[in-house]
Amino acid sequence: MRPVLSSCCHYIVRMAAEAATDGNSGEKLNARLDNSQFHLRWTTVEEAGDQALDDRCLEILSPDERERYQRFRYHRDRRLYLAAHTLLRATLSEFGQRPPQTWAFEFNEHGKPFLHPEFGDPPLYFNLTHAAGLAACVVVSGLQAGVDTESLDRKTDPGLSVRFFAPAEQAQLEGLSGKERQLAFFDIWTLKEAYVKGRGIGVSLPLRSFGFTLPAEDSGTIVFSPPADDRADNWSFFRFRPGPRHTLAVAIHHPSGLEPRAGTSRAVSLSDLL
Repeated sequence: MRPVLSSCCHYIVRMAAEAATDGNSGEKLNARLDNSQFHLRWTTVEEAGDQALDDRCLEILSPDERERYQRFRYHRDRRLYLAAHTLLRATLSEFGQRPPQTWAFEFNEHGKPFLHPEFGDPPLYFNLTHAAGLAACVVVSGLQAGVDTESLDRKTDPGLSVRFFAPAEQAQLEGLSGKERQLAFFDIWTLKEAYVKGRGIGVSLPLRSFGFTLPAEDSGTIVFSPPADDRADNWSFFRFRPGPRHTLAVAIHHPSGLEPRAGTSRAVSLSDLL
């Protein structure tokens, strides 16, 4: 599905229910990225994995990442962490053309990771997310980005929307029930989380201070109402359905007048990346 554009006074979120692909899933892309495009990769993660593949993934992680991997109590959480960080390093190498084990990361005061400045100007910006059974990352040149995914199988507490959603968002959910309400809840939740992660300021931004209005149909438009300290026309938002069990949102911060779009977005296999 092509992105939906609008000249509405609020900036419009583009819907990508069917992910666009570059048509050459086995070929490397040119490392010279256009900052009007972002690139999204995701991979499914099975709880019972291939130990040989896991060992290969561990080899490209940093010592700090391997230490954190070992601290997870449950095997499923270790595998999800391993898959997510392997995917990130491999995707950065797809565009940065350097071995995946050589990437080094720093963190801002709120914990958002970014690449060490030695890796070029304009820098590659990225964001990483994972939920039960899925890991995903977004990469873009010179623009801040956020990504979030959630499993639609996850049970939700009705009190969450009261606590974290803006009044208009709560009103959207009131007329829905069952699976329709579940999907709407996670569409709003992932959009909000992607925005917060794109700004990189952590929990200091109240989730009720901004909101999204979902369309009646997937092909419609979603309106973004920003918090008081931000501008709607500096953000573009995109939604994806990486599979029947997950929903995913991407947020891109950009100068007014620039219209980022999805360059390539596709599922990948970790065994093919290494």
